[in-house]
Amino acid sequence: MPDQARRSRMIRKASRLPPGGPARRKILAALKGNQIGYGPEALKLSWQGDFPETVPCVKCGKDSRHVLTVMEGGEEDAADLHHNDWKDGEFWFHDYAAFSLYMCPDIDCTTVTTKWNQG
Repeated sequence: MPDQARRSRMIRKASRLPPGGPARRKILAALKGNQIGYGPEALKLSWQGDFPETVPCVKCGKDSRHVLTVMEGGEEDAADLHHNDWKDGEFWFHDYAAFSLYMCPDIDCTTVTTKWNQG
Protein backbone atom coordinates (compact mmCIF):
# COMPACT_ATOMS: atom_id res chain seq x y z
CA MET A 1 0.00 0.00 0.00
CA PRO A 2 1.49 3.39 -0.95
CA ASP A 3 2.23 6.08 1.68
CA GLN A 4 -0.42 8.78 2.18
CA ALA A 5 1.19 11.51 0.00
CA ARG A 6 1.72 9.11 -2.90
CA ARG A 7 -1.78 7.71 -2.42
CA SER A 8 -3.27 11.22 -2.71
CA ARG A 9 -1.32 11.88 -5.94
CA MET A 10 -2.48 8.54 -7.37
CA ILE A 11 -6.12 9.30 -6.55
CA ARG A 12 -5.88 12.73 -8.25
CA LYS A 13 -4.25 11.18 -11.32
CA ALA A 14 -6.84 8.37 -11.52
CA SER A 15 -9.72 10.84 -11.28
CA ARG A 16 -8.49 12.58 -14.47
CA LEU A 17 -8.33 9.35 -16.50
CA PRO A 18 -11.24 7.85 -18.48
CA PRO A 19 -13.42 5.49 -16.41
CA GLY A 20 -12.68 1.85 -17.17
CA GLY A 21 -9.44 2.63 -19.02
CA PRO A 22 -6.39 0.40 -18.45
CA ALA A 23 -4.28 3.17 -16.87
CA ARG A 24 -7.04 4.03 -14.41
CA ARG A 25 -7.61 0.36 -13.56
CA LYS A 26 -3.89 -0.08 -12.87
CA ILE A 27 -3.81 2.87 -10.47
CA LEU A 28 -6.99 1.80 -8.70
CA ALA A 29 -5.69 -1.76 -8.28
CA ALA A 30 -2.60 -0.36 -6.55
CA LEU A 31 -4.75 1.75 -4.24
CA LYS A 32 -7.18 -0.94 -3.20
CA GLY A 33 -4.64 -3.32 -1.82
CA ASN A 34 -4.43 -6.01 -4.47
CA GLN A 35 -1.28 -8.07 -4.18
CA ILE A 36 0.93 -9.48 -6.93
CA GLY A 37 3.58 -12.00 -6.01
CA TYR A 38 6.34 -14.03 -7.61
CA GLY A 39 8.21 -17.08 -6.33
CA PRO A 40 7.38 -19.53 -3.54
CA GLU A 41 5.90 -16.89 -1.19
CA ALA A 42 3.32 -15.93 -3.84
CA LEU A 43 1.79 -19.41 -3.60
CA LYS A 44 0.38 -18.31 -0.22
CA LEU A 45 -1.58 -15.40 -1.79
CA SER A 46 -4.83 -17.31 -1.69
CA TRP A 47 -8.29 -17.03 -0.17
CA GLN A 48 -8.26 -20.77 0.47
CA GLY A 49 -5.36 -23.28 0.49
CA ASP A 50 -1.92 -22.45 -0.93
CA PHE A 51 -1.52 -22.75 -4.70
CA PRO A 52 0.70 -25.62 -5.98
CA GLU A 53 4.20 -25.01 -7.42
CA THR A 54 3.29 -26.80 -10.66
CA VAL A 55 0.06 -27.85 -12.41
CA PRO A 56 -0.57 -29.96 -15.53
CA CYS A 57 -0.63 -27.85 -18.70
CA VAL A 58 -4.19 -27.58 -20.03
CA LYS A 59 -2.92 -28.10 -23.60
CA CYS A 60 -0.16 -30.73 -23.51
CA GLY A 61 -0.30 -32.12 -19.95
CA LYS A 62 3.34 -31.40 -19.02
CA ASP A 63 4.17 -29.72 -15.70
CA SER A 64 3.56 -25.98 -15.97
CA ARG A 65 5.65 -23.77 -13.68
CA HIS A 66 4.35 -21.00 -11.45
CA VAL A 67 4.76 -17.49 -12.93
CA LEU A 68 2.82 -15.14 -10.63
CA THR A 69 -0.18 -14.84 -8.34
CA VAL A 70 -2.65 -11.96 -8.07
CA MET A 71 -4.86 -11.67 -4.98
CA GLU A 72 -7.68 -9.14 -4.80
CA GLY A 73 -8.29 -7.19 -1.63
CA GLY A 74 -9.94 -3.80 -1.90
CA GLU A 75 -13.19 -1.97 -2.47
CA GLU A 76 -13.72 -3.40 -5.97
CA ASP A 77 -13.08 -6.85 -7.36
CA ALA A 78 -13.63 -9.14 -10.36
CA ALA A 79 -17.13 -9.87 -9.08
CA ASP A 80 -18.08 -6.31 -10.03
CA LEU A 81 -17.13 -6.78 -13.68
CA HIS A 82 -19.97 -9.04 -14.82
CA HIS A 83 -23.35 -10.23 -13.60
CA ASN A 84 -23.60 -13.80 -12.31
CA ASP A 85 -26.42 -15.26 -14.43
CA TRP A 86 -27.18 -18.59 -12.78
CA LYS A 87 -30.42 -19.21 -14.70
CA ASP A 88 -28.52 -19.41 -18.02
CA GLY A 89 -25.86 -21.71 -16.55
CA GLU A 90 -23.13 -19.05 -16.61
CA PHE A 91 -20.68 -18.59 -13.77
CA TRP A 92 -18.92 -15.44 -12.59
CA PHE A 93 -17.10 -14.63 -9.36
CA HIS A 94 -19.22 -13.62 -6.37
CA ASP A 95 -16.40 -12.58 -4.02
CA TYR A 96 -12.73 -11.56 -3.95
CA ALA A 97 -10.61 -13.90 -6.05
CA ALA A 98 -6.99 -15.01 -6.28
CA PHE A 99 -5.44 -16.09 -9.58
CA SER A 100 -2.24 -18.08 -9.97
CA LEU A 101 -0.70 -18.30 -13.44
CA TYR A 102 1.49 -21.14 -14.68
CA MET A 103 3.39 -21.43 -17.97
CA CYS A 104 4.30 -24.61 -19.81
CA PRO A 105 8.09 -24.75 -20.36
CA ASP A 106 7.75 -26.75 -23.60
CA ILE A 107 8.95 -24.40 -26.38
CA ASP A 108 6.31 -25.82 -28.75
CA CYS A 109 3.51 -25.14 -26.25
CA THR A 110 4.15 -22.26 -23.77
CA THR A 111 0.45 -22.30 -22.85
CA VAL A 112 -0.58 -20.39 -19.73
CA THR A 113 -2.78 -22.28 -17.26
CA THR A 114 -4.66 -20.48 -14.47
CA LYS A 115 -5.83 -21.79 -11.12
CA TRP A 116 -8.10 -19.59 -9.06
CA ASN A 117 -10.12 -19.50 -5.87
CA GLN A 118 -12.30 -16.99 -4.07
CA GLY A 119 -13.12 -15.85 -0.57
